[in-house]
Amino acid sequence: MFKVEPIVLTSLEIKRFWGNVDICGPEDCWKWKRWKDARGYGVLRIRYKNYRAHRVAFTVTHGDTEKIILHKCNNPRCCNPAHLSAGTHKENSQQAVRESRMLPPKVFGKQNGRSKLKEDDIRLIRQLRSDGVTCRELGDWFGVSGALVSGIATGKRWQQVAIGTVN
Repeated sequence: MFKVEPIVLTSLEIKRFWGNVDICGPEDCWKWKRWKDARGYGVLRIRYKNYRAHRVAFTVTHGDTEKIILHKCNNPRCCNPAHLSAGTHKENSQQAVRESRMLPPKVFGKQNGRSKLKEDDIRLIRQLRSDGVTCRELGDWFGVSGALVSGIATGKRWQQVAIGTVN
């Protein structure tokens, strides 16, 4: 588990911090105006150490925590304390799945909206493969790799689809 270093700020550092936040209405996102990291999170440098701006905002208003800081608004630049809460990695991942920012773990087949194949395609691939059509030919036909076709035909992939007749 990763360790979060405590943030201890002087009153001057707190004033400097809030001076770099675009404070709007109480329900609006308060955007960090300065440097952002590659993932869009605001970053503040204090005494030669970088801190995420939303963590500093949470610490200044609610006190320090070893938990991660979650954004209710899903805006990584937001520093509005009303939009921030302490939570776990699991809670963060669950929120990302609920809000379609991340696929749930191990989503296969028709539950995965990005799937190129449907259950009837799987049955047809298995039938055609047993009739001697090559994996490469089936892969080209269905727009997938021959390796995937091989996994489907051997039952290593799309295990949830019973072998049966094609509708």
